[in-house]
Amino acid sequence: VPDIRTRSGNDPKGVPHDKYKVLGNVLSWATNVGYPGYASAAIDEVFNTFVLPTMFAKAARDEMTPEAAWEALKPPTLLGQTLGETDVEIEVPEAIVLLRGALGANVLGFQDAASRDAFAECADTLLQEATVEPERITYDRQRTLLRVRPVSVHPRDLRPNEPRARALRDDPRALVVRVDRADPIKNVPRGFAAFGRLLERRPDLVGKVRFVARVLPSRVQLPAYAREWEESLAAADAVNARFGPTTVEIVRRSDRGRALAELATADVVLVNSIADGMNLVAKETAVLNPRGVLVLSRAAGAYAELGEGALGIDPLSIDDTADALARALDMPESERRRRAVLMRDAVLRWTARDWMRALMTDLVDAADQVSG
Repeated sequence: VPDIRTRSGNDPKGVPHDKYKVLGNVLSWATNVGYPGYASAAIDEVFNTFVLPTMFAKAARDEMTPEAAWEALKPPTLLGQTLGETDVEIEVPEAIVLLRGALGANVLGFQDAASRDAFAECADTLLQEATVEPERITYDRQRTLLRVRPVSVHPRDLRPNEPRARALRDDPRALVVRVDRADPIKNVPRGFAAFGRLLERRPDLVGKVRFVARVLPSRVQLPAYAREWEESLAAADAVNARFGPTTVEIVRRSDRGRALAELATADVVLVNSIADGMNLVAKETAVLNPRGVLVLSRAAGAYAELGEGALGIDPLSIDDTADALARALDMPESERRRRAVLMRDAVLRWTARDWMRALMTDLVDAADQVSG
């Protein structure tokens, strides 16, 4: 990661050399994945379409000072608008820019109907010139199709590592699994806390169940992500200190085949994210595991498709999550398999191949609309 503060405060090509010092604290609100950008996807889009042209282009052309450009992006009032189902509070001018930028596309795809409808509602509220119809918005002579296109998996590409699967089956203890990155929205520490709450309430399960969590550090340059990683480790250590050193195992290495083996052999898979556009781990579990119980956050996009077979939870409630874990572990084999079939069928009705076909059809429809 470059030393932005030093470089922005002393740019040899700048006139004066500290012309861009206003950007000195960019890392406090940036992800820095290839370029400075916000950790929130919604705000990131605003950054690309508004902040860069304003702060860099205008300042570089001396049309505005960097300080004036920066201040122009800080309106005094907030509007708690929801973009899709992300519950992101953003400033009204930023929301308008985001909407205008998105409506420059011929087709917009959404993970679920609720996200599409929320976007349309935002456009109807904030863009007075927009004509909003159930599946189409017309704005500035541009017609944009609104389509629900949930991303999916290609079942034939899911190949679990068999040696890893056999090793997991050899352990007589019941197996709870999660596969995630250490991201604040993934809610990993609260998942460990819920597992600890389960063992506290159910001492009969101590020593008879274990939690294998493949959790990968992510964006640890950012304070929020670094804190999430440290809190995840601390939460796992707390469970092990109380209930035994092998109760929770954190696997820190990325290995797709071994991760799929863990999902395929688990008795319970936990997905307790606070917000997820989809969560393909849930769909991979549905395809691979004929008897696993999926404990799934209602805030994950996958819940719209898998909710009939999964056990839905409030991801912010440790008690609710602990209760669902207990129910999953106690579930009779017949109900396990019945629920697993429901989820697998849901995924097979709409695979990555169907998703791609739909996108191609949408492009043809958009082309017909433009030519018409």
